[in-house]
Amino acid sequence: MIIAVGGMGVSVFMLRDLPVIIPLAVGALAYGVLALATRAISWDDLRQLKERL
Repeated sequence: MIIAVGGMGVSVFMLRDLPVIIPLAVGALAYGVLALATRAISWDDLRQLKERL
C-alpha cells in the first residue's frame, strides 16, 4: 500500500498546477493501478466489493 500511496502522491504533485479535478482523477487511477500491480488488492477483493455494492 505504501508504494501505491507514494505513486499517487507523486502523480498528484506533478500535476498540481492543473485544475483540481485532473490531479484527483489521475491520482485515483494511479492508486488503483499500483494497488493491483503490487498485489495489495486482488481481483477477488474487487469482485467482493462489487457484490456488496
